[in-house]
Amino acid sequence: MTSVLMHLNSSVFPQPTEFIPERWLEHPNLGKYLVSFTKGSRQCLGINLAYAEIYLCLANLFTTFPDISLYNTSLLDVEIQADNYMPKASGRGVRVMLG
Repeated sequence: MTSVLMHLNSSVFPQPTEFIPERWLEHPNLGKYLVSFTKGSRQCLGINLAYAEIYLCLANLFTTFPDISLYNTSLLDVEIQADNYMPKASGRGVRVMLG
């Protein structure tokens, strides 16, 4: 099972496409279903490096461009259509305007 199928499973994550950060506080056992870097013997060896890079890149992006905003981007541009992480063929992806 891919991580996309696991993360969009509505029996585990009610309203999986909604941004609800409180779900992690109300149900701390959901962490075992978070498989962004897989689990077990096939877990990504670079998981800690990946998290460090994500934190550094996002911090740099938002401190360098504090007025960043989405530009001409809709849900259709990024909605996942299959478990291979590909948006619709007509999707343009995420585009931003740096202020």
